Amino acid sequence: MAKKFNIAELLPESERVSDSDTLEIREIPWEKIRANDANFYGVRDVEDLKKSIEMHGLLDPIVVTPAAEDGFYTLISGHRRHKAWGELRQEDPEKYAAIPAIVRSFGSSAMAELALIMANSSARVLTAPEISRQAERVEMLLYDLKEQGYEFSGRMRDQVAKACQVSSSKLARLKVI
Repeated sequence: MAKKFNIAELLPESERVSDSDTLEIREIPWEKIRANDANFYGVRDVEDLKKSIEMHGLLDPIVVTPAAEDGFYTLISGHRRHKAWGELRQEDPEKYAAIPAIVRSFGSSAMAELALIMANSSARVLTAPEISRQAERVEMLLYDLKEQGYEFSGRMRDQVAKACQVSSSKLARLKVI
């Protein structure tokens, strides 16, 4: 069985989160969080998620990265949760003014986008066009990281296939289409 892609293997030791690290969950004002332009996954069907948040609260905080020195953040993981929270905020602005979030920093925009893709690929059932688009983006990002000095063993197609959780042959077929 092929070894799964592990983004952590690409990170320098200083950027890795270990079991001993404590992740801080912050309440961030909803309007301070920007959508991620790199997110090409569908953000739909949040009605059941809204009901769950109303009943239980947000069980899994969103993940954001500081956007710039302007105090804004960019979404990495949790686009559906963010959308559902925003819709609930329209109904009760005071209760849903701030959303629980984990703030992470990444060494590069390529690493941040790769984290976004890995979070989505492991949490969704993807359509063939989404897998195709994902593979295209992952390949571009891995080549960017390679230029930045990151090292990959084996063929790039195999790395992309592992990251997208598909076989190399399926990836080749999708690329032809």
